Amino acid sequence: MRSFPIPTLPACLMAISSQRPNGPWFDGDDHHERSCRKETRMVLLANQNNNCGWCEQEISITSSHTDHILPKANAAYANLTFAPSNLLACCGTTCSPTCGHAKLGHILASWINPYQTPNLEHSFTYEINGAMSPSSTLTSQAFAEALDAVDRILQLNHSVLKTKRERLINRLINTDYHDKTIDQIYQEIGEFKSVIEQYAPA
Repeated sequence: MRSFPIPTLPACLMAISSQRPNGPWFDGDDHHERSCRKETRMVLLANQNNNCGWCEQEISITSSHTDHILPKANAAYANLTFAPSNLLACCGTTCSPTCGHAKLGHILASWINPYQTPNLEHSFTYEINGAMSPSSTLTSQAFAEALDAVDRILQLNHSVLKTKRERLINRLINTDYHDKTIDQIYQEIGEFKSVIEQYAPA
């Protein structure tokens, strides 16, 4: 999980938002709105380097969905249905066991937001076995909130994610990357930049 700049979303989304600022979300039966939904996700993917906004897996237009950080189904946040600062591209298309599909209507602590907290990636660490944990530098309250987000709400230590991170860590440890920068390694691997930053050779 890391920080991203708030994206500039396409004009078609802004037009729909001006017509119905409190939702509902896109009409799947309307061709124009289906096209706009796809365009919106493409912008989000580009803004996130084609990585899931929660777990950092590599994703594409066909392996992702648009997640609302604050749930659109909650009437208290209906005014954020189309807000750029409330939309993330996330892994999974229908019933993924992690990230946005796991979160459903749960609300994360306000600071656990890729758009709100600078250097969010510094709030988490990764064990050699691929497990994701809150950083020991967090306050006790923030640590508890982060642990709840990782283990319960977003399911970021699901066996699939944990295994992928463990394999990457082993690759980083056992492959000679000393002649490459973090960005070069990330470009080669394409996902989990926070793990690469922690385990790549200095």
